[in-house]
Amino acid sequence: MSKKVVCPQCGHDGTPETSRPPLQSFGFNYLADSIVCREAHGYDDSGKLRLSAEFKCEGAQETNARLECRSCWQTFPVPEDHPGTVIAEQPAPPVEEGVSPSPAAVWGAEDAALPAADQIAKGVVVVLRKGMQDLQQAFAGEIARLEAALADVARTAQEVVPLREDLVSLRSEASSWLEAQQQLHTRTGACEASILAQHEALPQVWERLRVLTGMQEEILRKTDEQAGAVASLQEQTGQLKETAAAHAALSERVGGIDGLLQAGKDAMARVDALCAQLQEEHHGLRQRQDSQADVLRALHAVAQEQLSRKEELQAAVHRLEEIAGALGQVKPLPQDL
Repeated sequence: MSKKVVCPQCGHDGTPETSRPPLQSFGFNYLADSIVCREAHGYDDSGKLRLSAEFKCEGAQETNARLECRSCWQTFPVPEDHPGTVIAEQPAPPVEEGVSPSPAAVWGAEDAALPAADQIAKGVVVVLRKGMQDLQQAFAGEIARLEAALADVARTAQEVVPLREDLVSLRSEASSWLEAQQQLHTRTGACEASILAQHEALPQVWERLRVLTGMQEEILRKTDEQAGAVASLQEQTGQLKETAAAHAALSERVGGIDGLLQAGKDAMARVDALCAQLQEEHHGLRQRQDSQADVLRALHAVAQEQLSRKEELQAAVHRLEEIAGALGQVKPLPQDL
């Protein structure tokens, strides 16, 4: 299945169904450029370049290949992936029996064997065909321009109705502007009359202006004095600000000292509390020592008493021992017995 050619501008694919009004033309044209060389003979008196009447093609043939859409008459390049171009051969017309074919029917096959006159005729045909293609391109451009102009005319026709409405509104506004202009002329006349009436009072106005000028000078003088006073006040204000800053710094330092004093007072209170606690503990210790001394004195008295009783017991035991020893020995009777 062959690939269709589609115009990227209007979407025409070469069929009558996708053609555009009003011409309803369809299909595509293959366009290519050829380099034409002429001999240059310098410039003429009017400054135009003089070229030779004869021309010859010595440059590249069929350059800048492109396709022209016969629906929108716009050109677009041939796709880069196309394998090339091929010229379709036209079928040869049927030859009747007994009638020799015309030279045009066998032109391509016998091109090399043609005489010079036929070759010249073929060249003329090629030139005429080229001219027809140029005319077709020119007509295509003119048709495109006409279509664009028709589109502009259609848009203009669509815009005529609102323009008429705007024209009516502009006319009404113009009438209102005329009335306003008439009122302005009336007011201008009244102002001129008022100015003429006030012209007689100009001397009095000048006198008042002189008085006002003197008052203005007095006001300026007082303003200068007040400016000096304001400057001195600003200076005093600056000094007061410096004093306030120093006072703030001093207050901050006093606040720090107050904090330190409060911390010292808190420490002294804690020390007093500790001293009271120590005194209570010392008093308790004194009481305990007194009670322990009483106990020791009582124990000492008991010990002394026990010691004296022990000595007494020892003395009694000694006497008993002496008595017991005396009983064991026979003592002589006294001599006086």
